[in-house]
Amino acid sequence: MKQKYIIIILAVVTVITVFYSCKDNPVTPDIKPGRRDYTWTVDTLNIPFTTLFRIWGSSPTDVWAIGPGGDLDKTIYHFDGKKWSNDGISRMISPISIWGFGQNDVWLGGLEGRIWHYDGHSWKQSLWIEQKEFVYSGFMDIYGNRPDNIYAVGFVDSSNVRKGIIYHYNGKEWSRVNIAFTTATLTRIKRGLKTSENYFIRGIVESNYVEDTTKIFEFNGNSLVQLYSAINLKNNTNFLQNINSEVVFVIGYSLNEYTENRGFRKFLDINNQNFGIQIFGRTEKDIFLRMENGIAHYDGNNIKYLYTFSEKDNIADGIIFKNEVFFLANNFSQGLNIIYKGILE
Repeated sequence: MKQKYIIIILAVVTVITVFYSCKDNPVTPDIKPGRRDYTWTVDTLNIPFTTLFRIWGSSPTDVWAIGPGGDLDKTIYHFDGKKWSNDGISRMISPISIWGFGQNDVWLGGLEGRIWHYDGHSWKQSLWIEQKEFVYSGFMDIYGNRPDNIYAVGFVDSSNVRKGIIYHYNGKEWSRVNIAFTTATLTRIKRGLKTSENYFIRGIVESNYVEDTTKIFEFNGNSLVQLYSAINLKNNTNFLQNINSEVVFVIGYSLNEYTENRGFRKFLDINNQNFGIQIFGRTEKDIFLRMENGIAHYDGNNIKYLYTFSEKDNIADGIIFKNEVFFLANNFSQGLNIIYKGILE
């Protein structure tokens, strides 16, 4: 059964969709278009039975890649600027989310309702939720703006009931936020520091009989307000990403910003079926797009491919630094984890 939920999580992470063409773009005129002259290198990690699909780092010489696998000693990898390595220690966590504030303050969320913390020397378990009435649980995403204000979102599940959960860390301990019952698995949480005190959360309501439903909620620290709901097909699915201290909302083939009346305003249309619903960026004129066959870039004027894959690689996650970018990809046919690294000279 555990493998079933890993497959579900991977399906959520690798939603398929769309690409090309811009429309009514409100980008700030004094922001320079992002550069495109990257030099690319590729690192391949052959880790049988382990799929790495989340990446985070404090700098280009301190990057973590994590994911669940059959061997609990091969789920956490670190890049020191020269090579990727694993300490070979088995830990009781199948990690599926990561967030941090520096090389001495990194958090992992995983299956079995576990959260672990890294203090620069070792990983230690910080939370384990034991739910007698639920069989499965997991933390799908972690996000915080300060080390004493962190949220973790996910789910608990029994044979016939699944509900979303939110936990908060105040710098000392984790506590559960008593939100109203929702059947959605909460998969992602972000906050636009410039425009809203509230957080935005992505949710998926799974169904055995019809198509799943994708949702977007606004969260004020106490309760959820639903902003968006649609059948989870490629025209309607969504993704949330922080870019330049704002939340950008990917909804189907478009990039959107949040409006004061709890709505969304489109600023970019994307019309190519290769677009994979995920974006990463520095500014609104420097946005990377996950493509099913490579990596594309929007500079405020147009969209252009930066890297085209020759194999069946699927980008799972990415992280953007000042002059370097990392994209974590999976090649399921060959069982490989691949990191594409671009450097601006």
